[in-house]
Amino acid sequence: MPDLAVWHTYVPREMTVKEMDAGDWNAYMNAEARIFQAVRVNVVEKPRNPGVAAAWRSA
Repeated sequence: MPDLAVWHTYVPREMTVKEMDAGDWNAYMNAEARIFQAVRVNVVEKPRNPGVAAAWRSA
């Protein structure tokens, strides 16, 4: 069985229940923006095997 790819293993940090309880809509939206940025940097822009990434990314 092949190794798992980065999109199977990367887990971004999400808000805790305490942070959600203490936050508001803006805090939630800011956290979501950070998560999407982290995924973009750690998954989309940094594939572990560039040869495989070319198969699922459109140019």
